[in-house]
Amino acid sequence: MRLTYYWMLVLMTAGWVWGGQAGIETRPTFQDLFVGGQGGYDTYRIPSIITTHKGSVLAFCEGRKNNSKDAGDIDLLMR
Repeated sequence: MRLTYYWMLVLMTAGWVWGGQAGIETRPTFQDLFVGGQGGYDTYRIPSIITTHKGSVLAFCEGRKNNSKDAGDIDLLMR
């Protein structure tokens, strides 16, 4: 599941450049935003990423506190 979030971030993040200006190659940096078992949640599900008009990147998902089932204590999270 971690690999899925990684590629989603790669494909949906705006503003990164391959083969930047003046021959300088820049590459995106990666960070795990939601890791199951951390932050008080058992599972993170249904990730979404959006970029604002000003270039801020917002990541959303469901945080499921006790298990990965569809019913139970579920919060909407943003980073």
